Amino acid sequence: MGGANCDGVQGPALHRNFAFLDYVFSGESEFSFKAFLSYLDGVIPIQDVPGLCWRTSRGDSIVNPGGPLPTAKDFVVPFHDDYFSQAAESPANAHIEPNIVAESARGCWWGQKHHCTFCGLNGMGMAFRGKEPDAFLKELEYLISRHQSLDVVLSDNILDMKYL
Repeated sequence: MGGANCDGVQGPALHRNFAFLDYVFSGESEFSFKAFLSYLDGVIPIQDVPGLCWRTSRGDSIVNPGGPLPTAKDFVVPFHDDYFSQAAESPANAHIEPNIVAESARGCWWGQKHHCTFCGLNGMGMAFRGKEPDAFLKELEYLISRHQSLDVVLSDNILDMKYL
């Protein structure tokens, strides 16, 4: 399990309180998921997977220290093929329009200077990291062409001012 609702103390709390969760990734997982795959292949010990919550043989919940935040160059282009093919085969297909979900940035350029008191986003990664506009445009063109869809949804918290 992982994602935005496992950031900071939330991931370890979920892991500690729900014994059916074998592993929880706390924080961004570009590096930790690759390390986790290396652990599964027997290349590295589980203690070397950054930000991973795991259980000992006795069932104790262990939380590994987090790793570095990925830069915008580390963000992967999502693979939507299965999503679009399964949506096309679904009985719900007549009622839904699948979207391409893309991400151009993480963090918040405003919040890293003046964290808003009402904001609960970006608990561990407030530092703003945005893809270069030309690179992101090429990514969008690739995804739109590959999936033949103009329905694009961005998962960013805030627009990179360079895009204006």
